[in-house]
Amino acid sequence: MAFTEADRVQIRKYLGFAAIYLQAEPLLENAITAVQAVTDPGGTRPDNSTELEIKSIIVKLQAVDAKLDEIDCLGTAQTGKIIIDPVRGQMAVAMQGRRQVARLAFMLSLNGPLRDVYSAAPPANFDMPQLENGRRAY
Repeated sequence: MAFTEADRVQIRKYLGFAAIYLQAEPLLENAITAVQAVTDPGGTRPDNSTELEIKSIIVKLQAVDAKLDEIDCLGTAQTGKIIIDPVRGQMAVAMQGRRQVARLAFMLSLNGPLRDVYSAAPPANFDMPQLENGRRAY
């Protein structure tokens, strides 16, 4: 049972890769294919246990995203009788997401994500287009 395109979209999303750069950055796509079972095209693993582990990490990351959506900036999310400080709550949940992303990167033998999807900051190599007058286009 090979990774579907939907699975690959999720893996790319959490590791900060855009599908538009598949030809320029084939490392991730090759790694995803390589960790599939030998019965799948391009797969090198004896069975699908690595694929199943990666899919379980994706499920955990989706739960992190759902939790981040639940904790809003108004502080309305509650756990029992404890009201969560929304900023600290979001930071703690984002840290859980980063741990899962690190596990996902490890499973694919990557040094880490290309971009931190749990940060609002643009990636370090992000370059905004320049207008003729030297101002940045936003």
